[in-house]
Amino acid sequence: MSAMSENLNHLVRQYTIKYEHTLKRICAPLHDLNISDLGYAIIKPDGSFCNLSTFPAFLKYYYAEKKTNPCFSHPDLFQAGYTLLPCTSNSLFLKACESQYDINYALCRFQKHRECMEIFFFHSAIKKSKDCLHSLEKVYLLDKFATYFRQETKTLITKALKEGYNISKARGRAFYEASPQLNLLSDNCKTKQFLKKTSPLTAREHQCLDLLKQGRSAQATAAILDLSQRTVGHYFENIKAKLGCQSKMELLER
Repeated sequence: MSAMSENLNHLVRQYTIKYEHTLKRICAPLHDLNISDLGYAIIKPDGSFCNLSTFPAFLKYYYAEKKTNPCFSHPDLFQAGYTLLPCTSNSLFLKACESQYDINYALCRFQKHRECMEIFFFHSAIKKSKDCLHSLEKVYLLDKFATYFRQETKTLITKALKEGYNISKARGRAFYEASPQLNLLSDNCKTKQFLKKTSPLTAREHQCLDLLKQGRSAQATAAILDLSQRTVGHYFENIKAKLGCQSKMELLER
């Protein structure tokens, strides 16, 4: 067994198997939406990583087969949002997942924060896999569940991250690359064009928001755009009002 598999299996044993009943209790409300299982991952730009699941048998099998989810890449490669993804792009492995574990697709929720990216994988049994799409009708409930899950597992996630597992070291160059077949890629030109066309923001407001997401301070933004800090402040007040946000932290999560 490779060092990568050993370390991942350690995470599975310590934080998924050991806390399986706790995780299942926390995720029980999802059954009302015909979602049978949940997978969760948090990834930081430096590669710090945590992976939890209510389905430890599948997670162990997945890593034993030396599979690493292509979504487990650098946060900057993705945008926030929902997408439907197969458990794997390998057709033979997908058939094995279907026959042995009764799952194939997952409705995935990507949430971006300043310091990390969270991914929620909502699984339904194959006979109910179409319910993943139906769940989009209740996406606001999944958003509320994500907040609830984060609050309930905060201590567990913090503890798991302290294990020091680094997905960037494990994946190497692949951590900084993303399959073009994945949705929600941050460099998807069509998506960018669509978002800008439907956005209520002005061109200058877009520039301010883009610089904020790059980690620039208001002072740096003012210098780059040749504006006063006061003007930049006014722009951000307008942006928050237009997007219905209360703070810059909320803007970063949009």
